[in-house]
Amino acid sequence: CGYPPGYFDDLRLEGDEELEVERNDARDIIRQLTSITTTTNNAASVSLLDRLVTACHSAIVVASSSSNSLPPETALHVLSALAKPLLALVTSSTTTAETERSYHHIVTLSLQTLAHTCHLLSTILSSTNNDDNTNNPNRDLRLILPLTRLALLASSSYGPILSKLLHRNPSDETTVTTISHGVSLALLSLRHIPELPVKTLDPTRYDPIGAMRAPGGEDHV
Repeated sequence: CGYPPGYFDDLRLEGDEELEVERNDARDIIRQLTSITTTTNNAASVSLLDRLVTACHSAIVVASSSSNSLPPETALHVLSALAKPLLALVTSSTTTAETERSYHHIVTLSLQTLAHTCHLLSTILSSTNNDDNTNNPNRDLRLILPLTRLALLASSSYGPILSKLLHRNPSDETTVTTISHGVSLALLSLRHIPELPVKTLDPTRYDPIGAMRAPGGEDHV
């Protein structure tokens, strides 16, 4: 359900509603497969959640670190969809010492992946006015737009998780770093990407409302 090449070349065009529906269907499927409640945990769902988070980390952190390339939007899309089951892990009341360690690893890895994404995009946006980087293909806003939008919506999705963790330990390095990088990306996006703070009434392909949507409304809050 990734965006086709050139999808964001002309932001004046209307978005592909069928594609956005498919993308949200994919999110719903991912959340159903990793569905976890705060009182009963399904071992298969937790195992799948662990595998998905690890796969997202490999695709986003490992790949971009080794090749200096932008993270794949589809991996970030999956990572953002995992916010609800991850929150269930954080608030679970049925943990043992062993499962708590496992849950902590899964949540920490997801936050590190999100923090890495926000930091990478912040670095790119910070260099948009640097003439030394004019030949850097990663500076193309047509490539940055969907990633930045999704990273910020993912940060919003992870807000309840970060709040819970910060309440437990205000000095936790991973939590503080994730919040810091998310806020930095938001501020830089306001400066370099006017479509974020100024939402027009005209439908465009760069439409925050269409990025993550559930039948009952937006699901990133």
